[in-house]
Amino acid sequence: MKRFNFIILIFLFIGLCYYSLFIEPDKLEVNHYALQDSELHGIKIVFASDFHIKPHQQKRLKKVVELINSENPDLVLSVGDYVSGHSKNMTMPIEDITKELSKVKSKYGFYTTLGNHDGWYGADFITKSLEDNGIKVLANENSSIKINNKTFYITGVEDLMTGKPDIYKALENTKLQ
Repeated sequence: MKRFNFIILIFLFIGLCYYSLFIEPDKLEVNHYALQDSELHGIKIVFASDFHIKPHQQKRLKKVVELINSENPDLVLSVGDYVSGHSKNMTMPIEDITKELSKVKSKYGFYTTLGNHDGWYGADFITKSLEDNGIKVLANENSSIKINNKTFYITGVEDLMTGKPDIYKALENTKLQ
């Protein structure tokens, strides 16, 4: 009986590894939620994260951009993890990633923070590449946008593992209207 349980555990482990390495990384999931704020009625916000783009995943990255654009977003938000792993040989070059992401279309912009993988890779380098391609990086800061004659603040804090998150700094100069 112990031998049978051990064999089952081995098969479960192999199945989990297979799913983790070959299925989940390529899985793209879209969920739709209705905002309950009357001032944002009719505004479509796309939230995308955990890209983890590996070398030679140009088709996957292009599919992500096409999927975002197919939603016809007014605003795009992200929490990063654009790169995969901790080193340059484990990911597609960030310049290639951000060049493709620059094709994302939205009325009010594309705002992001960086994820832990981005921090390990090099936060300053990734920030520059994102911003050079029209994507605003918020690191313990905020940006105001006007939607339907109302000012909204988009706030981003740094990653806990690789940055120094400071919510108070991120909320500086915001005000309720």
